[in-house]
Amino acid sequence: GEKEVQLMVTAEVMQAVLHHCPDRSVRKAVYFAGQKGAGKLAVLEDMLSKRHQLASLMGARSFAHYSLEDKLASSPRQVRALLSAISTGLESKVSAELEGLLQLKREMEDESAPGEVPLGIAELQETGGAEGGAIE
Repeated sequence: GEKEVQLMVTAEVMQAVLHHCPDRSVRKAVYFAGQKGAGKLAVLEDMLSKRHQLASLMGARSFAHYSLEDKLASSPRQVRALLSAISTGLESKVSAELEGLLQLKREMEDESAPGEVPLGIAELQETGGAEGGAIE
């Protein structure tokens, strides 16, 4: 029969289950349980509020404007333009690597074994589908 077990999902427990549990549905449940930030949302909302208060006190329209005042890209608009320029050059490379990862995932889903859970990046690199190193 089936056994029901309740675990406190710590990083160590999650890693152990993801690497050693043969049942894909258990690995998936543990992975998603480990991603939930129970209780962290209120802390994040408080941090956002404090950041906005700081920016207001310093005379800035937003925390983004405040934090960028002394940077190379000195406004949110300039940051968006810079990121847009960078992303345009990376779209084709990202698309190719994503397709390679999706193909590898499809191949691994039917033959998943405990040691194969982490995305299989080594296999992808061996086939030439992902390049390591810096962004050009």
